[in-house]
Amino acid sequence: MDDIKKRPLRKFFSWINNLRLFILNLLFLGIIVLVLIEVIPSGKVRIKNDSLLLVNPQGQLVLRSSVSPMEQQIKSLQGLPPAESSVYPLIESIKRAKSDPKITAIHLDLSSISPSGLTMTKYLYDTLWDFKESGKQIIAFSDYIDQERLLLLSLADHLYVDPLVNMGKIGFNSHRIYWGESFNNLGIEAHIYRAGQYKSYTEVFSQGRQSPESQEELSRWMDELWNQYTQWVSQGLSIDQDEFIQWTQNHAERLVQASGNWAGLLDSQQWISGIVSYDDFIKIKEKLFSMEEVGYLDYIQNDQNRRATHVNLAVLPLSGEIIYGEGDWGYMGSQSVIRVLEKIEMTPGIDGLILWMDSPGGSAWASEKIRRKLMELKAQGLPIALVMGNSCASGGYWIATAADYIVAESSTITGSIGVFSYLFTAQGLLSNTLYAQEGGYSTVPGTWSPRLSSAPTEEFNLVQQSQVEWIYNNFLDLVSQSRGILKDSLNNLAEGRIWTGTEALENGLVDKIGSLEQAKGWFAQDRGKSADQVDLTFFEEQYQYSRSPLANWFTQAVFRNSDIANLFSNMEEVESLIPRDYNDPRGVIGRVEWQLDM
Repeated sequence: MDDIKKRPLRKFFSWINNLRLFILNLLFLGIIVLVLIEVIPSGKVRIKNDSLLLVNPQGQLVLRSSVSPMEQQIKSLQGLPPAESSVYPLIESIKRAKSDPKITAIHLDLSSISPSGLTMTKYLYDTLWDFKESGKQIIAFSDYIDQERLLLLSLADHLYVDPLVNMGKIGFNSHRIYWGESFNNLGIEAHIYRAGQYKSYTEVFSQGRQSPESQEELSRWMDELWNQYTQWVSQGLSIDQDEFIQWTQNHAERLVQASGNWAGLLDSQQWISGIVSYDDFIKIKEKLFSMEEVGYLDYIQNDQNRRATHVNLAVLPLSGEIIYGEGDWGYMGSQSVIRVLEKIEMTPGIDGLILWMDSPGGSAWASEKIRRKLMELKAQGLPIALVMGNSCASGGYWIATAADYIVAESSTITGSIGVFSYLFTAQGLLSNTLYAQEGGYSTVPGTWSPRLSSAPTEEFNLVQQSQVEWIYNNFLDLVSQSRGILKDSLNNLAEGRIWTGTEALENGLVDKIGSLEQAKGWFAQDRGKSADQVDLTFFEEQYQYSRSPLANWFTQAVFRNSDIANLFSNMEEVESLIPRDYNDPRGVIGRVEWQLDM
């Protein structure tokens, strides 16, 4: 009887429990949906009238990411900004915003940008300048201004700085330590084989001081780049170039007179609109323009105005030292590059190829392997353009000889047409310090293989030098044939000389000053189309394994002799001089020696 009375109550509570579970499940599913909405991008962002485009690149501006996906994921989990930003979507968003009536201005935020090199910075500068020329404005705030930021911030119509704003160093420089005498004192000898009077990369190992030829070359192209830079900043600030150069020459004295107050000094020059905190800057920005902002990545994904495509180009960004075999993040491996070129070759509907290269050079044989594959593609009727980044020198220019059309920025470092090889021996160190002596036997007099314990024989030196000169002669043939320059006329262009993009245009080593847009324009003109009718498909190198650590790199550079690698394992200055992947099968390297420090 009691069970019969309890049965309706059980049904009621069971119904209540089921309702509770149903409501909880609904809430749980609702939370999942909300999370998915937040995590998965919708692909569309509603752009309101009177919006600002937020241009806030994170990390270094690069052609393609050289940071491994795992590193990127770790940074994301740590809540850190990405180490790099691809420059192409950044440029495209500004170009589209220029003609978008809903975008009234750009909010330029450079607080998280990292040094990117003069050429990449200039690429962004040119795009911002074009935006300004359309009549739209740029507003910016900064609490730190280095030389790359100054170049970009000079374009701001409204520039506000923090009261404690600081400026980095002013002026370009490039310096190396010469270890020749130190090596001699240690009983270490550097054996150098080079072709090119101005190919001075290896001087740091064999000489105690810089050669006059190296000093001559360095001062020439660095003065040219400094002249370009001061011209661009002066243009942005709307002042005379001589006035800005004079300011750079005595800025330290002026800062002392301003009691070390950078904000006050910049304000006295009338280069800024005001000195405020960031919170006050936000209020000013909203008063001058709008509260509405759209990030450049969201904006580029939101673009609805797809063009009718008539020309489809493959774009392959390449960066880093050129190495033989597989590549790695930050290195351009011949096998990795050839693999992606084969993928492009098999992709239907590709009308042309743009190589976007930023490389100081590297292995001569790896460069030749890549060039040969490009020549195969050309033989199949695929036209090739090459766009140079911050640098495209030596081995990089070797590859460029395969291109039908070469574009460089005025600040690009290129040329350095020359090659070298070197090795170390330490017979003095072994015998005088470690009291070790070599013994052995060779069946052929003069036979010698690279080792620490004895100096190369005369026969080995003759073979190595003749090999370097033979490869250099091949380099000259490639340049002569591809650029239509008589080989006998190349002496003044080659010999390891370094050229800026502007000088390279004058010398006939490149065809146009510009960047990706100029390469697109060349293809469009060739097809009788407009640049708006050219579409780009980006391809990436695919790496199969990670390369060895720095200790192994150094060991490779001295022909796998671990003794000398261990000797200098803690000397970062020395390690930085060694090409990290000296793995050329012939031991011949084509690499530019100087790196610009801004």
